[in-house]
Amino acid sequence: ALTKWTNGLRYSGIALVAILVLMSLLVMVIIISMKVAAKRDEIATMKLLGATPWYINGPFVFEGAIYGILGSLFAWLLVLILMLYTTPVLVNFLGDIPLNTLDPMFLGSLLGISTMSAALLGMISGSFSSRRYGN
Repeated sequence: ALTKWTNGLRYSGIALVAILVLMSLLVMVIIISMKVAAKRDEIATMKLLGATPWYINGPFVFEGAIYGILGSLFAWLLVLILMLYTTPVLVNFLGDIPLNTLDPMFLGSLLGISTMSAALLGMISGSFSSRRYGN
């Protein structure tokens, strides 16, 4: 029964992560694209003055990274709170099987990996958004 539970959780977790990554990418691309469209005249002026593409696109890429980092920190805090409340229930359900969910090393690595991947996802979405307008 435990093997069925873990396999089901693993596959649904992979599917959920894929869907959420796609949704996050789309939301950030839309938000940053709206900002790029609002600054279209400023971008045209910067191009006429000889600004490099990185000088024009850089702030949008940085903004996407900030969105990713802030979202990652908020999600990590939410996961930490959920784990604090659900660990006693899981310990009772699983019996003698040890859980290391509140291990500081695990929580730190979860924070680091999620923050880095969210920042990368934000930078990718910022790059897509700013390049769609021909910068």
